[in-house]
Amino acid sequence: MVDRDILLARLSDAESAAHLKCVPRFVGFLSESEIAVVVLNTVLGVVQESKAEKAVEALQKMSAATTKTLRDGKIVSIKSEDLV
Repeated sequence: MVDRDILLARLSDAESAAHLKCVPRFVGFLSESEIAVVVLNTVLGVVQESKAEKAVEALQKMSAATTKTLRDGKIVSIKSEDLV
């Protein structure tokens, strides 16, 4: 394997060397397909996490505590937090 510092030394363009310093050490040793897999995995993870959060919110709304009470002579079901 080529050391990151050796790669930096071989670059003739100083600007390219500055950009390479921003990249984590292991990325220089990954192939394009490996980087694509990592990026795809990250994107899928973010999407799944977002969907999971929405599902939890929906379940919380569905399982909100409700109670039956008498209002205007009728029995109605309301959220427990709205009960006075």
